[in-house]
Amino acid sequence: MQDCGIVQSLGVGIPGSDSPCTLPKEFWLDKMIYFKNKSAEAYFISRTNVPATYSIPKLERSLGLPEVSSN
Repeated sequence: MQDCGIVQSLGVGIPGSDSPCTLPKEFWLDKMIYFKNKSAEAYFISRTNVPATYSIPKLERSLGLPEVSSN
């Protein structure tokens, strides 16, 4: 992945296919902020049907970089 420019990836290990959809937006916000990486140029949340899209403006302000979601 580093050859493609990805500096860090994180799998949060949530069991089940529907469980991630039920987690509050704060869960995703906290994970992204906790794993802030000074080498990053942007952040990407790759999971459908999670409420992360509601946190994008706050994430961008907190991280100081663009944030993209697959939703």
